[in-house]
Amino acid sequence: MSQIKKKTIESIIRLNFKNDNIKITEDAMDMLCIYLINCINVKSSKIIEKSTNVLGVEFDYALIDFEFDQDLYRIRNVPCGNFDCTLPIINDNIDCSCDYTNMNECPKILDSSCDQTLCNVDFCNNTKYPNWETIKANVPTNFESTDEPIIIRYKANAFICEGIRIESSQNQGRYYISIGNSPSSIFNRLTPNISPDTFIQPAFCPSDNGFDIDGTPLDIWTLDTYFLKIIPLSKYINFNLTIISKEIEPTSKLPTTTCTNLPDLPDHQCIVDGVPAVGETKLASELAYYTFQVTKPSIVSFSAPAIYQDIDFFISDDPSNTKPNYTNPSKWECINENDDYIILSLKPNLDGTPKTLYITVSTYYASVYSFTVSTLTTTELISISDNFARGGAFSILGSSRLFLPNGSFYKCSGWSTCTSYSILYPFLESFPVWPIPAQFVDDYRFNKITYYNDKSRKNHYSTAFLLSTTEGEFSQLNKGFQDILTSKIEFLNTLVDKNGNPLEGKFTLTLNNELKCDNEKFEELLKEMDNLESTLYNNTDFSIVNSIIFNIDTLTLSDSWKACSDKAGSFLQTDNNFVNKSLSICSYSSNDPEYDLDPCCNVTLSFFQCCQPKMVPVKVSEFIGIYDDLVEDQCFSSQCTASVLNEYYNSLSVVSECDVPAFVSTNSAMEMRDALRDCKDVLKDTPCISDGDCGTYGSNNQSIICDLKQRICMIPPEQLDLKYLECVFNRLPASYTYSFLNKYGIQSNDSLISNVFNAMSWNDCTNQYGNDYRGTYTYTASGIGIYYSCYPTTNCLDHSCVTVHDACFDGQIGGWSFSLQSNLDTCESIGFCQIPTDCDPEVDDEQTCIDKCNAIQEYCGYCSTNSTDCFNFDDNFDEAQCKSPTVPNVCILSNGEVFYDVDPNDCENNNGNCNLPCGKECVGLGYSGCGIEGGSFYMNETVCQTILNAIWSEDNYMCELANIKTKEACAALNDGDVDLIYQWVDCENQPLDECYDFTFSQCYLKPIECTTKAECENAGQCSDSYFFKPENVPNYPEDMGKCVRGHFAYLTGFQTPTCDTFYQSDSPMGCFSYYPEGSHRFCNLHADEGFTWWAPATTREECEAPMGCKILDKSPYNLPYNFRFNQMTEELCTGCGNESLNSWENIFQWTPAVWQGGISIKPQWRTNQYVYPTSVRKVLNYEQLFNELDDSVNTHIADLYRSEVLCRMERVEGNLRSISCSCSENGSPDCFSSSALLLGQSKPCANEESSYDFSFGRVEFNKKSVQLGCTSVLVSQVSQQLYKSTIAQTLSSNFVSYKKPDNYGILNEKDAIIGTILGDGITINTQGVLSLTICLQFNGTKYSKSYDVYDFAISTSNSPLRPLNVETFTKKSPIDSSELLCTILTNFTEDKSFFPIIRIENWSSQEKEVFDKTATGLIYTLACIFMLTAIWGIFQVVMVAVRKYKGVEQIKLVHFLIVIVSIFILIRAIYFFIIPSGALQNNSSADYILVVLPTFIYFTAFTIIVSLWYMIVNSRDSGRTLFKRLKIIILATNLILYLLFIVIVLVFNYTEDHPSNDCGTRIVLEVSSTTSQYVVSIVYAIIQAIISFVIGAAFLYLGGSLYLSMRSIKKNRNGASANGGGGGSSGGSGGSNGNSSSSQHQKKIFIVTFACSIGFIIHCVFVLILVAANPSNITFSFLGLIITEIIPSLSIFYCYNQGHFTGLKQSSNTVHLEYVTPNREDFNSNSRRVGDSGLSYKNNSSTSTKESFDSSSFRR
Repeated sequence: MSQIKKKTIESIIRLNFKNDNIKITEDAMDMLCIYLINCINVKSSKIIEKSTNVLGVEFDYALIDFEFDQDLYRIRNVPCGNFDCTLPIINDNIDCSCDYTNMNECPKILDSSCDQTLCNVDFCNNTKYPNWETIKANVPTNFESTDEPIIIRYKANAFICEGIRIESSQNQGRYYISIGNSPSSIFNRLTPNISPDTFIQPAFCPSDNGFDIDGTPLDIWTLDTYFLKIIPLSKYINFNLTIISKEIEPTSKLPTTTCTNLPDLPDHQCIVDGVPAVGETKLASELAYYTFQVTKPSIVSFSAPAIYQDIDFFISDDPSNTKPNYTNPSKWECINENDDYIILSLKPNLDGTPKTLYITVSTYYASVYSFTVSTLTTTELISISDNFARGGAFSILGSSRLFLPNGSFYKCSGWSTCTSYSILYPFLESFPVWPIPAQFVDDYRFNKITYYNDKSRKNHYSTAFLLSTTEGEFSQLNKGFQDILTSKIEFLNTLVDKNGNPLEGKFTLTLNNELKCDNEKFEELLKEMDNLESTLYNNTDFSIVNSIIFNIDTLTLSDSWKACSDKAGSFLQTDNNFVNKSLSICSYSSNDPEYDLDPCCNVTLSFFQCCQPKMVPVKVSEFIGIYDDLVEDQCFSSQCTASVLNEYYNSLSVVSECDVPAFVSTNSAMEMRDALRDCKDVLKDTPCISDGDCGTYGSNNQSIICDLKQRICMIPPEQLDLKYLECVFNRLPASYTYSFLNKYGIQSNDSLISNVFNAMSWNDCTNQYGNDYRGTYTYTASGIGIYYSCYPTTNCLDHSCVTVHDACFDGQIGGWSFSLQSNLDTCESIGFCQIPTDCDPEVDDEQTCIDKCNAIQEYCGYCSTNSTDCFNFDDNFDEAQCKSPTVPNVCILSNGEVFYDVDPNDCENNNGNCNLPCGKECVGLGYSGCGIEGGSFYMNETVCQTILNAIWSEDNYMCELANIKTKEACAALNDGDVDLIYQWVDCENQPLDECYDFTFSQCYLKPIECTTKAECENAGQCSDSYFFKPENVPNYPEDMGKCVRGHFAYLTGFQTPTCDTFYQSDSPMGCFSYYPEGSHRFCNLHADEGFTWWAPATTREECEAPMGCKILDKSPYNLPYNFRFNQMTEELCTGCGNESLNSWENIFQWTPAVWQGGISIKPQWRTNQYVYPTSVRKVLNYEQLFNELDDSVNTHIADLYRSEVLCRMERVEGNLRSISCSCSENGSPDCFSSSALLLGQSKPCANEESSYDFSFGRVEFNKKSVQLGCTSVLVSQVSQQLYKSTIAQTLSSNFVSYKKPDNYGILNEKDAIIGTILGDGITINTQGVLSLTICLQFNGTKYSKSYDVYDFAISTSNSPLRPLNVETFTKKSPIDSSELLCTILTNFTEDKSFFPIIRIENWSSQEKEVFDKTATGLIYTLACIFMLTAIWGIFQVVMVAVRKYKGVEQIKLVHFLIVIVSIFILIRAIYFFIIPSGALQNNSSADYILVVLPTFIYFTAFTIIVSLWYMIVNSRDSGRTLFKRLKIIILATNLILYLLFIVIVLVFNYTEDHPSNDCGTRIVLEVSSTTSQYVVSIVYAIIQAIISFVIGAAFLYLGGSLYLSMRSIKKNRNGASANGGGGGSSGGSGGSNGNSSSSQHQKKIFIVTFACSIGFIIHCVFVLILVAANPSNITFSFLGLIITEIIPSLSIFYCYNQGHFTGLKQSSNTVHLEYVTPNREDFNSNSRRVGDSGLSYKNNSSTSTKESFDSSSFRR
């Protein structure tokens, strides 16, 4: 932007804001200027981080989304330069072009005035080209195919100079297109086939035609018919194809001005607008530089079709970067495979000067090239959202780049390069994993995905940056989210608005923190997820199942999932810590220099060294707890939600346990192919020397004949097929074959093999024995043999074919096909003559050979059968001799030699031949000397005679120099100025690996035959001979050594080291040239360049010496699951881990030679015949079997992946659903579902051992677990929390604790506690499983003292948990070596849950024990003590009643005391007699009546005494007033007590928790008291303690006071008696009785005081301990009750004993207790007067007028 314009804009801003101090940054100015100029406004540019697991890969993305104020468009045109066409139109309207599109008229009949020879009728051959479809110009057409190629024809518009662009938008699958003017020309143009994930848009322009550098005509463009062949690279493809047709303007309409080279850029050539630029490079990867100037706003098209070769070009508009290339980054680049195109909307510089584009062209190989830059094309605008999602993403590649804060940037020009930064289709929500990310497109799980979602949004542009990936133990770290947040996106002028204004400039990003969890939208998402999950088990096809899983996984990338998972995460309190973890990790981004040096990052390095694990700090979240306040504030049922949150976190932490390791699929596929490959050994010829070596076949035991001429058993092909099938099905696990057998309804029984054969057979040509002439497959690519020299891959029976690694597989050659080579058409005509004739099949036709054979009608010879080759002995026997019984035996050898007159024993022991030579020798044609050859011409006799001392040898057909006798002298004659070559020829002295003579062809290798068996057994052949045979390396003589060097990444874009396919062949020892490049000596001279000489091994030691690292070959075009050797050392190779499949082993193998002895046979006179040994028969179709088994194995793998996704999603989805629902506005109990957690699925099969592992155990299946076929087993986790034993808080202080099960206790039918659960259990859902072994983690150590038998318990939907009585055993977990408890289970008739338990021995007969025996004994003892005490109390009450009945005495206060205490004690006795039965357990009413109420009765009784004593000690009243006050105190005290009782019971009862099971059975809510109940129980206990303490203290104080008062009175009385002396007998007697009575009273008061004060104070402590500590020791309660209740009660019964018989017998001598007597209470104040000497007492019999109260005062 010019400074003038910037100043102007800046002034406008400051004027509008009326602020001269506004600081405007450069970026802001640029952005504002872009807005003002382009009128495309950015409404928002948001970025958000999202993570997900897709098909076992953890992706972490930064997703970027731009919203504009208008829609964005891409530009479409036909990028042809102007051209003057010659049209095939005569007389203005007669079309003489060839139309091959109409199947009913092919070719279309031309007008008679046209040249009738122009059209090729062969293009309409229905046999060669049976079907095709026709397409019209400018009409989008949809096509789809399953595996089969699609043939399309388009008739060009011959009436105009037509240029076309073929635009294909991919919907599903991968494919490439072959396009040309012939249906099968090798010169047809190809769209990318190595990296087919690209925007397919090849253009065909009239300027494309011309001649290649070698003169080959390149007539690609045509006005006849275009032939398109779409070759699928995926099982299913779906795409739109549009042919855009435009008329190309003639050159006369080109601008008249030409371009001018820039003077300061002498290396650059300017480009004329619309005129193809043509150049030629002399070296591979040579660079050429160009410039193009934009002088006005224009649509600039760059077109570089791969006519001569594929070229790349780089474009810069930066004057400081005039030579952009691979290492000097450009702003735009086109580095796609084959054709390259780009369309830009450009303007001149802001100051009006032309914008100069600096263009660099790079060619792969030295050749001619051409490209066109044009602004003259006709364009149209296509909305970027108007497309399939896959094709739409490819169509906008290269439209932006991401700039990091440090100035470095990421681009996404071709999808294969978009490994970090990717440009996305504008989905409704950013979706970064479709198309499949570039680094995973060839991954086993990703490469067959179909995804149908083209819902787009206008005005949006989306990109993504892949922050990191984790797959198994490997992680790739690219950048942190903060790095991307502070980055900028620059748009690159490829997109425009509706007016054609370009989208350009840099824009900053804003964090998107606006996502809110909308439960309704989330439920819609989950519903979609549920629908997809429901289809998982309806499909078995691997690609379909995997696609469903992909769809499920990717739903977790939605905004709804992100928002709701973030919300759930906000409730979790975690602490992030870093721990060191061993990971195979690439921790560098692709633009970091360290990236290229790390084998974990740089694929090229991984060929030479392993990606070793390294210690990396990894952030680990440690769960601390839940933010209860947030949950309480935002969620319904906070307790349930908190429980779900706990499980949600646990699910997140263990979800990785669901993952199926990536190597599982590889191992399964490898195992299947290994079985097929190994079993093909049974198809090899079986050696024999007699029929006895061959055995029999069939149900009739038909003998197999030995063909003595070939020494092989003549096994019928059907029998070989059956042996092969038997081998295969014995090798493969039943789980691999189940789907295949089920598909064809084949049972696993004795007829399995024959049924498989019948299902997989087809009509094929075959020999009578062996596998000769059967249909086989050739794996090849177009162009091999013309442009490339590749090893032949032939005679493959199926896709498990073992290949030799070839550089041709490494990616430089595409278009590979697996083609059937069949003899069906010629099968009936294949024949041979049984004895040799002079027929030459290469020269003679079939009939000639038949005639020559029939010329010999009879002969003496030997044949094993009438259809085999025979020996001919005619030279030694005539007919008579041959038919004679005495004809001597003939000794025949396996090589066809015949010996006569040889003793049979001598024949077998001393004659024979070796199947391999005992060596080779270099020999020549007999010449040794100096030969002469022409340098640039062919030497002949005439030229030779002109050379001094030279002679022409007709025998050797060479020019010889006879006078030169040494090699050195011959070599010295070579002179660079003379066009002659002098070469020394001496074959016999040449090394075996240099036995060649290219100049004169004199030298060759001759086999040295073994003459003895001993020699033969020392001979053999090394497998390296493959690379020394002319049929594999046709430009080398046999066994000629190779000058090899290591593998390198020869070409840019090819990361795996390889060989240069155009010039070199590959081998395990390195790359070597197609053509010999010198001798051993020459190779050694270049050793510093990495070259070494490789000679063929001639001994076992030499053969087995080379060792190498054998790896799985991941070349893009090799048949899958083959192997190759890399260049690692042994240490590196073996240190790559078990998952690498690497092995250090011999590169080559030695095959020992076999000595075949002679066989003595009797000659036969035979009739000669021409035999036709072949016929069309039903034999095994090996390829069909492979495909079916491959599908079956894939189905097995799909089962594993299906289990994986259900396990993973089940653990998270349900919890997230509950949390989202609960914490929404509509939270309710319906938010909490109940279900077991699905762990996964296993598919056990008959006659197969398998297992299914999970985090806390495993399930094992033996060979008899399934009777027939295979079946599915679903395993779900059941939490032991479902069986947790809990007891609610009671109001009473429990004197004794019921015998409670352990936390996870088990009961029998009698509700007796018999054991406990030791861990989580599993539910098994299955049909057809007879038995299995389950192993679960357990922890029985803590229970081993209580229980002694390990067992498993079972529960179903209709039955509770019960022990199984099974034998158990333990084993180590293969996952973490933890101890597992195992058992074998049988009889699965319904869904069952199993738990590991420990129990008692005789659990079924165990009676319910509410208490243990000790507790029960003490309880009954307590009951008896209480009952005995109660009986004494009842007796006293009865005596009172009797006396009352007889009128002896009236009811008094003390009687109430005895009655109340008796009732209390009786209730206690009843309580303790009932409680051992368990009838009172969890019975709140009984608790209130038998425990709580008696306590208050207890308090009532003793408050009577306390109140009475209080009145005696402290009251100054007397008589009725005193009694009235006493009554008020007693009534008030008890009123308060019983009000407390009522309030406490009501509050406790009405605060009882009646929880609704909002959480279902997934989350267990323990039965427990509410907080209010707990508080009430504590308050109740405290009240008891306070009352007890007050009563105890009152007894201590009041009793002590009474005791001391009586003691004082006693002293005063004794003193008065002594002073009064003779007070009379009656007085003395009264004093004596009074003293005695006082002493008794004092003693009883002491007893009551002591017992009650101590008892109640201890009762205070006792109650608090019972409530707070809840001791389970019955002895404590026993002693506590004796001390606090029994003893105080007994003291009352003793001291206030009403059980005497006073009044029932007549007696005048009654002893009275002062103050309180059995008959009277005297509350006269005078009787309690305390004088100086103490208390004075008055005789109770006194008739004093003082107020005295009889007990009648208390009558009711």
